[in-house]
Amino acid sequence: MPSTEPCAAVKPTTANELEAYVNSYNSTLSALLDKHAPLRTRTRVGRRVVPWYSNEINDAKRSLRKAERKWGRTRLPVDFADLERKRNKDNGTDQRKLFCAAKKLLGTSDVLNFPVLLDKTVLANDVGEFFVRKFGLTMVPADFSDWRNIELQNRKRRRCCSVRCLKAPMHMFTFFYWLSGVALVVVGAWTLLFESRYNVLLGSSWFLIIVGLMIGTGGLIMIVCICGCYGIVKEHRYSLISFLILLTLIFIIECSIGVAAFVHRSYIEENLDKSALDRMNEYGTSDAVRSSFDDLQQRHMCCGSSSYSTWNNTAWKQMTENQNLSVPDSCCKTITPACGKRDHPSNIYHEICRFFRLQGCILKLSEFFREHVFILGFIALVLSAVQVIRKAFTFNWDHSLLVYDPLGGILMNGLRLTATMNLPLP
Repeated sequence: MPSTEPCAAVKPTTANELEAYVNSYNSTLSALLDKHAPLRTRTRVGRRVVPWYSNEINDAKRSLRKAERKWGRTRLPVDFADLERKRNKDNGTDQRKLFCAAKKLLGTSDVLNFPVLLDKTVLANDVGEFFVRKFGLTMVPADFSDWRNIELQNRKRRRCCSVRCLKAPMHMFTFFYWLSGVALVVVGAWTLLFESRYNVLLGSSWFLIIVGLMIGTGGLIMIVCICGCYGIVKEHRYSLISFLILLTLIFIIECSIGVAAFVHRSYIEENLDKSALDRMNEYGTSDAVRSSFDDLQQRHMCCGSSSYSTWNNTAWKQMTENQNLSVPDSCCKTITPACGKRDHPSNIYHEICRFFRLQGCILKLSEFFREHVFILGFIALVLSAVQVIRKAFTFNWDHSLLVYDPLGGILMNGLRLTATMNLPLP
């Protein structure tokens, strides 16, 4: 009669039957898992573990990679010096060669070559003597005296041409150049506000253009010098390159302003007489011309372009309300209503014969513009000469002041970073 107990039909009776049931269960479970939940595997070749590869070596390599990435991102001399220090400290001059050599010496090899064993005592003595000699050479402290003396001689030869020493004179040059920009802005603004009252008598806008260029150049110099100071402090390569390009552009603009000022000075001397006569014909119709001529005749005590009789041939004289007047009232020594009727020397300013020339308003106006244009041109050319002197002063530093560039050395006009870093002595 069959048993009614659970699993009575498969209950093992011996150890062999139990093992067979277990194997059957495992194989069935493995087949079900492989069918419904297959295991995905991937072969991965790991690094061979050698006895000498410790966590210290791993940390040192990680620190070196971090320093390499930091220098590649910033390109600063400080980061490059830190990278060289770690590279020399951990791996010498060539980390790949040293790593391969150490691995070849200390790693396991499939083929072992042993010397011929003749006498165990002699072999033991030779091995012991070999390692004693190696330990002695390893424990001897390294002598850096020669290298230190060479480095000190190189520093004395270079004197004060390092990046740190060059920062002070470059800051000084940049500061004085910034002051020159301030001077340009101040002189240009003063000329534009207080000395441009006679510009309407010239008949051209060259004078205002020159003054405007001076103000714009001065403002550009101030901005460029601030950017240059930032590049010098941070030793940023692209900022210094931009500083050089902008300085060259400013140099060209300053030369152009100086040349234009002196060319305009000769133009004033040649064409001022005709331009003043044209403006005198507009005296009765233009308020700006009237105000400029009145101020010119009162301030410089003159009348007419070359003499008071010049007013007789102008359109102002042909006007009905001015036919009774000989000259405008501004020609009078004491201005009163309709005082220009009398052209007697006691009443109005007559021409003065000096150095065999008639001293009229045209000569006073010419002297005024020639003086101011000369000042503007002189300032522009002096600042250009300062830049040339600055270039000549920094030219002697070119051999040790190159900006490091992966495509080559770019010669800077301002502060230059050393391509070969001067690492600190150990």
